[in-house]
Amino acid sequence: MHFKKTEACLFIYHLLLKKRKLSRNEILADYEISEISFKRYIREIKDFLHDANLPYKIHYSRHEEVYILLDDDC
Repeated sequence: MHFKKTEACLFIYHLLLKKRKLSRNEILADYEISEISFKRYIREIKDFLHDANLPYKIHYSRHEEVYILLDDDC
């Protein structure tokens, strides 16, 4: 599956909302997104959450090697 930037950001955000955890390796393996693009998309989503004052933050767990969507009060 090939995504444009906006579609990829929305898709990744949707997965984070749904699953709360997201493995970079899983996304890179399943979808035609490069590692550098994936990092940019995560940065875009983080910026959006901050700029829109939404009650979420994205944290990368090195131990689990996943991105985690946290409630802002955590």
